[in-house]
Amino acid sequence: MIAWAVVAVGGVALVLPRESDTPDTVAPTEIRVSVSSLANLGNLAMEERASDPAALERALDHFRRGHELDPDHLDVRFGLAWARQVKGLPESEWRGLYQQTVADTSILAYLSLFNLAYAEGEAGRYPEAVAFLEHALRVMPERADGWLALGTNKVAMGDNARAVLDFQRAAELDPDHSRAFFLLGQAQHALGQDIGAEAAWSRALQLDPAWEGRIEAARVQ
Repeated sequence: MIAWAVVAVGGVALVLPRESDTPDTVAPTEIRVSVSSLANLGNLAMEERASDPAALERALDHFRRGHELDPDHLDVRFGLAWARQVKGLPESEWRGLYQQTVADTSILAYLSLFNLAYAEGEAGRYPEAVAFLEHALRVMPERADGWLALGTNKVAMGDNARAVLDFQRAAELDPDHSRAFFLLGQAQHALGQDIGAEAAWSRALQLDPAWEGRIEAARVQ
């Protein structure tokens, strides 16, 4: 039979299976604690991957083990999809995991849709990216990053007029987001709305003077 042992790993308590000769029944809550701990370890490893090349493999292992224990656990399902996508594995290895998570109405549903949109945009499939982002923003309309991504994909489709509305929404949600104002100015400039563009760019420069070079280049386009 399987019993459960508590093991400390990096300051996190894990409930892990061990062989036992004593009949035992594992409560569902014990499994949940184990899976949640693996999800936490996976997320920590994903945060460390910029400075530790081995961290991504650790994250993949944590998320894989958690997913094997509980395929319905949202955190490990999303984490496994995210880690596989970051590793550059084929879409068949992670797309389905995101799509399963979309059924939930939480931040993970939003992020799953956002990451699916990112993949579509990277592949040049901008209408598909827009569709995913519109779905994501129905889940969490308060996310400025979603509106920015939506506008960016519309610009790629040549639809600057609708992109302006998306960038304005992002700027309203996050008035200190310099990139929102830069992109707003860029879209307005493309439409010949130079007064609005200069006002948006002025705000971008107030928030971050590093935009000066990009703005000068955009003015002559």
